Amino acid sequence: MVVCGTGARGSDDHDGSDPCVISALLYDKGWILRCVPSIVAPFLGVAFGTTRIIHNRRGGDVSYDLDSVYAFVKAVNAGSFSAAARELGVTPSAVSKQIARLEQRLGIALLNRTTRKLSLTEVGAVYFESCSRSLSEIEEAEEIISQFRDEPQGLLKISVPQGFGRLQVARFLPEFLALHPKIRIDLIFGRLNSHFMDENIDILIQTVDPPDMNLIVRHLASIDRITCAAPGYLERYGTPKTLDDLSNHNCLMFTGSTSREQEWIYYQGQKEKKVRVSGNFQANHLEAIYTALISGVGIAHMPDYNVMAALETGELVSVFPDTSSQHGPRTPLNMNAYYSRAAGRLPKVKVFLDSLVGHLKANPNWRRQPLFPNA
Repeated sequence: MVVCGTGARGSDDHDGSDPCVISALLYDKGWILRCVPSIVAPFLGVAFGTTRIIHNRRGGDVSYDLDSVYAFVKAVNAGSFSAAARELGVTPSAVSKQIARLEQRLGIALLNRTTRKLSLTEVGAVYFESCSRSLSEIEEAEEIISQFRDEPQGLLKISVPQGFGRLQVARFLPEFLALHPKIRIDLIFGRLNSHFMDENIDILIQTVDPPDMNLIVRHLASIDRITCAAPGYLERYGTPKTLDDLSNHNCLMFTGSTSREQEWIYYQGQKEKKVRVSGNFQANHLEAIYTALISGVGIAHMPDYNVMAALETGELVSVFPDTSSQHGPRTPLNMNAYYSRAAGRLPKVKVFLDSLVGHLKANPNWRRQPLFPNA
């Protein structure tokens, strides 16, 4: 194992990166980088110098300037030297010089530079992918070390459904953040554009099992979808008597689900029934569907926590009022939290989920809160 450190702030070889001790583990086909935070450096007997690995597995002396690699990855992700400089707390010229040194050492251009934007060369794209993966492992190692600290801390990225996220998670956060001031929250609403691991999501909250089930699952709440409409709509067009009658009505469709077809799923006893629906309004945001629903545009199939308050005030009417019966058409769902085993070891993940579950149990009427409390 070879250990190296980073230069001090303000030195010629360092442009503002935080110190970190890197251990290079040898592998038959090359280097695999792992990171040990600077807090453990004294235990390894490491003296900080510049960010260099000065010995490789073939016995030769080779310099690896990790500050330059980090600046390169930051610049690509940010889209410009200026944006990367702002994130790193240095000048754009410092970022440019670091990347130029990296290209000089490699003997090949990594970036195409124009006055308007940066773009990767073909070899730059390959180098960027490999470096990003190694730096992600470094960041993961530092996060894991944080479990040895007394207080949960750091950025917590959480993907949540729109309605549940706004009605419950967002309302719960002020109290949680007051109790855990060193945790920062990044709340992401709606369906993700890619695999949640690719977007560095710590916790994925949803009612549908993700494609990757090599995850830990924690149950948060049991909910139902309720088929409902405004009284005015039912007075004008009548009330469906059976599930098949829905095909004769204007149905408001949510396009943010994973289902490719516009169909509503019900259970009568243990039997599943899929009902094809159509209508003149669809949206990928449940609150837009709710607004059209309250206005009498059509019938919607909504999570109970979105419509329960309006049902109790009479603004909405359940189309199939016997849905609470085992024999009536029901759509039971589980609201679950999904996270990786690595994330599960982080105190910030555990304390958040423990607190959210406790909040829901302590507030059994949470699903009866109005969707627009200030309206």
